[in-house]
Amino acid sequence: MAKINGQIQVASFEIIRDQIGAILADEINNQFSVLSNQPKLNAKVWVERFIDFDQDELPAINICLGNGKYDEMPQLQKQGNGVYHYQIQVYNKAKSNPDNADKDSMLNLQRLVGAIRSIIMNPVYVTLGFDAPFIANRQLTDFAIADPQNGKDTEMVVMAVSRLIVKAPEYYNLVAPVPLQDSATTVKLSDTDKGYFFEITS
Repeated sequence: MAKINGQIQVASFEIIRDQIGAILADEINNQFSVLSNQPKLNAKVWVERFIDFDQDELPAINICLGNGKYDEMPQLQKQGNGVYHYQIQVYNKAKSNPDNADKDSMLNLQRLVGAIRSIIMNPVYVTLGFDAPFIANRQLTDFAIADPQNGKDTEMVVMAVSRLIVKAPEYYNLVAPVPLQDSATTVKLSDTDKGYFFEITS
């Protein structure tokens, strides 16, 4: 017979994952459509997408949870600290040339990687939009650019992965999730047959 008589809330790492995506979708859209109209930054943001991107979907960003570790917690405490590793995958297309991927596409990929770092590490996102002290620390530690991969027809795909580490409490009782400082009300998570992406609604 079940002994937990209450609804288990979503985990902190789930809330943080979606918040990272919402921040990037909102800020990248603002950079592209409002401030500078830079085609290099015209990327849709997805979460936990496993279906390969088509050429006409690129550039694109995909947020994935890599792993998490927990501090040892005394038996009767109701929360412990979690350290979560997120992958921020960035994709772009290039001309099909195994020896020399299209230079502009690679530069545009790097432009997006740099923009992501500038957004996440900006002081306004020191708590990723949550009420302090929920986020104890957040740090983009490194990024890596993969070798170009053969795509469809005459295209190749260039891809980079940035690693974001976030430290935050994880609750073991049935408390409500921590509130946001301010909510990105212009962004919603939309479901498609290819996965979830962040849609700008206004």
